[in-house]
Amino acid sequence: MKKFCSKIISGKQWRWLLPILAFLLVFGLCAFDAPLYTQPVVRVTFVNNDRAQRAVDNFDNVDHTTKQHITGQLLNTSRRGHLVRFGNTFSASGAMDARLRTGQSVFVQRQNGGYQMLDVKRDGVVLGLLAATLVLMALVVKRRVWLTFGSLFANVLLLLVTLHLETSPANQQLAYLLFSCMAVLFTLVTTVFIAGFSRQAAVIATATIGATGLAVALGYALFSLTNYRDLHIEAMNYVTQVPQLLFFVQIIIGSLGAVLDESNDIAVAVMQLPHDPKRGSRPEWRLGAT
Repeated sequence: MKKFCSKIISGKQWRWLLPILAFLLVFGLCAFDAPLYTQPVVRVTFVNNDRAQRAVDNFDNVDHTTKQHITGQLLNTSRRGHLVRFGNTFSASGAMDARLRTGQSVFVQRQNGGYQMLDVKRDGVVLGLLAATLVLMALVVKRRVWLTFGSLFANVLLLLVTLHLETSPANQQLAYLLFSCMAVLFTLVTTVFIAGFSRQAAVIATATIGATGLAVALGYALFSLTNYRDLHIEAMNYVTQVPQLLFFVQIIIGSLGAVLDESNDIAVAVMQLPHDPKRGSRPEWRLGAT
């Protein structure tokens, strides 16, 4: 173990410790960023738990809930340093809530002269993992790191814009069109970042869009023939959208990445073959089919 550690420190392998260092640095800095928020932030200093209570939901799932009495210290706003008290209820499953412990930071809001918890402050973990991921990508991708970052940023921006438009009441009926356009833009942006404005990019984009379109058409044909029988998504019990929309959006987004990855590999492999005018394009077709 000692030999392995000395090898990492003395050689070039030390750079693989940079993602861990980036995470620790950002995580530590986020512990002191409460003054940057306008929403009140409280650090928990004392927790008192009541006895757990048995609870049963509409699907006969059994859980246990516990009420907590929290005392904490404000870290920002004009009342910084003051002690506040509020309650929190968490379940044993932890699906939609969280158990608070001493030392955690949470967001709260003023309500009826007191304070109410909104959510746990998780920016340290989120930003720390983001920093570690970016540093690790920079180490792996090296010179093409800016293309990778640009592709990720563009795709995230497209997704946010699409979700913003889709959640608008005026655009509810255009959800299929919005997500279809988003899938096309995802493909075009990613292939341009991968292969530039080239023939290879056109081949990859055409194959990806065509295969994804066939997957959606196949899904639509099957469910039309069965009249959507036995289509059940449990999450739809808590939202107002129709299950058909959610299912087809999952087909579009789910198949897009896999198809794009395979199309890129096949196109690169085929285009590396030396072209023989006497044999025509048969070798390329055979390689692509396998």
